[in-house]
Amino acid sequence: MHRAVEIERGMFLLDYCDRAKALGSTDGLADVLREVVLDQYAIRGIDLGKING
Repeated sequence: MHRAVEIERGMFLLDYCDRAKALGSTDGLADVLREVVLDQYAIRGIDLGKING
């Protein structure tokens, strides 16, 4: 997969995790999923945390 597409998909996933938290997700699942996404992309050498800010 092209690296730009991977980054775009990762940012899309992070956005949905952030939206879930903003809408009142209080069970911690959104935070866990966000960390999983960041970890999986870090394995591929993509630091979404730096890109996302």
